[in-house]
Amino acid sequence: MKRNQCLTLLFSGTLFFLLNAGFAAEQNLLKEQKVKIISQTGKMESRYQNGSIAVNIPAAPKGWPILKLGLPQAPANTGTVLIEIRLDTPNQEVKGGISLAPSDNPGLAKKLWPYLGGKETVYINGRLKYRTVSRISLPYDPNDPLTGLTLAARRPENPVQLTITGISFLPKALPGANLLMNSALDSEQSDFPPFWYTQTPTKTRYTRSGGPGGKGAVIMQGDANLRQQGMVLAGGETYRLSGMFKTRDFKAKSFMFVVHNFAWQKDVGFRSIPQNTDGWVKLEQDLVLVPSNTPANVYGVALHIAGATGELMATDLKLEPLSEKARTDSKNPMAIPARQIIPLSPLLTQIPVENPVLSFTVGKLPLPNESYECRFRINGKEFNTPVAKNGGFRAALHGMPAGTYALKAELREQATGKTIADANFTVTLRKTPEIRDDQFKRLNNLVTEVLNTDTESGKELTFHLPRNGWVYIQSPEGADMILDGKIRLTAPEMFQNLNAGKHTLKAAGGNGRIIVRSIPEILCYPVTAGGWQFVKKHVLGNVTTMNRSGEKLTEEQIREIRKTGAVVIASCGVKQTEDAMLKAMQSNDALKLPGISGFTSDECFFTNPQVLSNYVKALTKFDPKGKLVYTWIVGKPSTILHTDFMSAALNASDGRGRLLYEAYCIPYPTEEAERTYLDDMLVATFRQFKQFHPEAEKGTDIILGAFTKPGYMTLNSISEVDYKCALDIQMNVLANHPEFSQLGGVGYWGFSYADEEMIRWGYALLRHYAIEGNTEPLSKKYGFTYRLPFLKNCDFESGLEHWNTKGAVSSDSAAKIRYGGKNQKRWGGTGNTFCRFTKKPDATAEISQTAKGLTPGKLYALHFITADLKDIKANKIAPRRYGIDVTLKGAEVLPEKRMLSVNAGNKRDVAYINHHKLIFKANAPEVEVIFDNAKAQDGEELILNFIQLTPYFNH
Repeated sequence: MKRNQCLTLLFSGTLFFLLNAGFAAEQNLLKEQKVKIISQTGKMESRYQNGSIAVNIPAAPKGWPILKLGLPQAPANTGTVLIEIRLDTPNQEVKGGISLAPSDNPGLAKKLWPYLGGKETVYINGRLKYRTVSRISLPYDPNDPLTGLTLAARRPENPVQLTITGISFLPKALPGANLLMNSALDSEQSDFPPFWYTQTPTKTRYTRSGGPGGKGAVIMQGDANLRQQGMVLAGGETYRLSGMFKTRDFKAKSFMFVVHNFAWQKDVGFRSIPQNTDGWVKLEQDLVLVPSNTPANVYGVALHIAGATGELMATDLKLEPLSEKARTDSKNPMAIPARQIIPLSPLLTQIPVENPVLSFTVGKLPLPNESYECRFRINGKEFNTPVAKNGGFRAALHGMPAGTYALKAELREQATGKTIADANFTVTLRKTPEIRDDQFKRLNNLVTEVLNTDTESGKELTFHLPRNGWVYIQSPEGADMILDGKIRLTAPEMFQNLNAGKHTLKAAGGNGRIIVRSIPEILCYPVTAGGWQFVKKHVLGNVTTMNRSGEKLTEEQIREIRKTGAVVIASCGVKQTEDAMLKAMQSNDALKLPGISGFTSDECFFTNPQVLSNYVKALTKFDPKGKLVYTWIVGKPSTILHTDFMSAALNASDGRGRLLYEAYCIPYPTEEAERTYLDDMLVATFRQFKQFHPEAEKGTDIILGAFTKPGYMTLNSISEVDYKCALDIQMNVLANHPEFSQLGGVGYWGFSYADEEMIRWGYALLRHYAIEGNTEPLSKKYGFTYRLPFLKNCDFESGLEHWNTKGAVSSDSAAKIRYGGKNQKRWGGTGNTFCRFTKKPDATAEISQTAKGLTPGKLYALHFITADLKDIKANKIAPRRYGIDVTLKGAEVLPEKRMLSVNAGNKRDVAYINHHKLIFKANAPEVEVIFDNAKAQDGEELILNFIQLTPYFNH
């Protein structure tokens, strides 16, 4: 390696701002003239002036004025070289480009490719303007030391004055905690990774497992971006920006992976990347942050490409503080709790008097956690407890009798006694009930049978419940049962919500079998999907908790629900501010209506820190007056704010609050792939719930998605998968996987976006697993299979393979306009391929395929979706019945069950579709399925896909 390695700066274009922040005086080598002026040519003039080097570049349209500088030996712990240059010529710009590379060391240039673009001479677009400072950050490698700088101006047409105001060696630093949320780009239930957003959804695609080691990743093409905002950072301090990248034939007019201040006025970071990385590579740069331009010191991180060809993939994006001030002053609002003192376990109203120890944790503190203690005051007693290194501490309430108390907590600095946070809690100490489990029979995760015996009139039976919650009671026909000496049960099947411990049942008439089971909460949303008569037949008796949406229930309907022992809860929209949220809760009609047992807050996102924080503040101030408050939540917990939120939600309503986790699972092409996906979507997410709050397991209801209405919202997104089986697998995981052994509840959201078959199937699954306690799939009973075997290539992903064609038909794709997601509203990114029917005068086009493997006499459902291609491309809204129809040979169609949905919602700029569903009886093992465009208008280009043939659930 040569001793005089030089870094060349060619000012021959617009200068790009890599950094924009000052240097500490003690770091600047120019202040002590430690940088030597070795040589200057082409009439270049330079001199030391006030701790800087002033440079005069002459006009030289045909020349290259050059200045060479020598650097001293860098300290052993140097990690970064920083260079600061300012333009001093008024109303003048240096046009051309800037290049950074050691002119005599191509090896070092190659190592610096993330910063240099991978060449010895690289011209970076930008502008060097009057009195504007450009600051350049380069990593320092002691094995390839940077010992010199060369400043060269490429054929300047006018004289230019520059000042090199700073050259510094900055020490290596161990990074602090990553400030970016969801760096690995995980996504449990949405089509895009939480905490991140894009303004170019068609150009920034997401893959759940396409990154290194199966991580999530984004795929970017053309003009695309990926952003995360809201971090509070320290301008002028050092940070490390890094990420994993993969390129293939990638060229772009602009590439940026940067940290920017508010409104993106200035930024610092990467501006180049190789065309082909040959696999995943890591970009990493230590940088000095640009100055803040708001009092709040808010910054964002952006990955941006423009005018790109080829493909860029990215994941594992990180921003880590390096300098001490960066560590102490940086924060991500996602990680800041609304309260500094957060109660954990047990719930505040469920403290056992036999072991009255209440655990807490703290939020982010300016000093190490062990520098603090918490002073508690309760019932005239006062005591201190230290905060552990992990932020945990406990309140031991031994000697207190059972009862309700006011507990005051003060978080203080141990050295000074200064109080930095305080909180007031209402706590209840309770005697632990005696629970005998000799009669218990665990049927599955969700159901434990606690009594199964014969009874006779006048006989009193005793049973014990293992936990607070719902029970299912099955009584002999005609029996009049008395529960706990006061609750009269008149129906053969009823639900009750009871406390753990001993209970009694006494028959006042009728003999026979009585069964009592401890069951989970079973929730549905909305209540009246399918109409009230449908609800009476298929819903009542299968759910414990009915979440009313905007629908209005009559007093008679509420009475019929309550006769089953179930409860009705209303809905309350989540607001953006604390005051608005508190007002919405206080004015909810559930507080006034005796037949309504509470409300759900709809909805919260782990990815929205400000709303979560305001929700916690409002909820902890709200008095529900004995009513229930449940909270809908989307995503995975990952910060202390999420622990705070979960604590507030679970402790609401005297510890009867619930988290309603929205687990809307998409299907995968095979059952094996679906179960692998559920290991993350359900199992890993719930494990994370429990890690972030110890009471989450019993206090969480997992709500699955039943919405399957194309054009509005549908999880039924793979035409050759029976979504009934996908739902069955999801519920089967909850019933059997040990991670859910204490799960609080189950249920479904979205029945308003489902047809009658899917609604009936959903309630059948709830009864099968959550009331009867089965472990085997319900699909097995009816012979349903995950993969549908009857037809092939039903979304035309393989062109027209397996289809017989006649006339003007062809296969095509509308991936660029996301037809499957945008128009059909499929979750999961499917549905962009289709068959096109072009109507010619006096001619009909058709396609056909023989469905095989049917059972004669059995009922089947055939779905298919049609649209007008010209309307789709033009975003034209013209809802109507499109002229594609189907004929079935060898089957008897049931006309009373045929359904056509002409999607005519109020979405702007989204062309609509037709969703057909018809029910038929197979007369033979094979049925010919024929589609034609006989009813289309001449010149129409109509498209067809999502041809799905499933066994029909008719029970």
